[in-house]
Amino acid sequence: MKPDTYERVNKGALRVLSQLTLPKGRYQIRASAGSVGAAGSVVYDLQVPDFRQDFALSGVALTSAQTRQTFTFMPHKQIDVGLPGPPTTVREFSRDDVVTIFAEAYENRAKAHTVTVTFEVRDETGRVHGRAVMERKAAAKPKEASAYVFSPSLTLEDVPPGRYTVHLTARSSLDSGKSETREIPFSVR
Repeated sequence: MKPDTYERVNKGALRVLSQLTLPKGRYQIRASAGSVGAAGSVVYDLQVPDFRQDFALSGVALTSAQTRQTFTFMPHKQIDVGLPGPPTTVREFSRDDVVTIFAEAYENRAKAHTVTVTFEVRDETGRVHGRAVMERKAAAKPKEASAYVFSPSLTLEDVPPGRYTVHLTARSSLDSGKSETREIPFSVR
């Protein structure tokens, strides 16, 4: 590492951002890292859905203004997903931070439709502390599958310290009774 990069990593952390292309199915990703003084590993169960189905929702990534300060190394020159910033595994944020949520919805039908995603920040009792509703409309007759990016930002200054969950609900106008949901726990200090 260059001396200035080494100093930055030595004071904080190093993020490695890579990409795998996998067909639908269940997988287990294993990652490890270490140095002279510390080492660790992570095992993550992953299910890649069939994105050719009628309607699907991706996994969810978080980034924040403060976590963007962590040095990020990318072995690939670019990745296929237009993230709003480097994703973070950090799940504790300060009240002066701004968290950005990233998710994609996929609709694979050749009919006019609208995809609606609702984002809610809920405390442990289920009380909602913030809400955003976003819609994306397809062309009148889409000729191929549609992918929609949803990336709202959440200011935490009015969120009291505590534990929360970002709750996402995605719906297609072609399936009014069906929805896809994701939940991401986090805390505010």
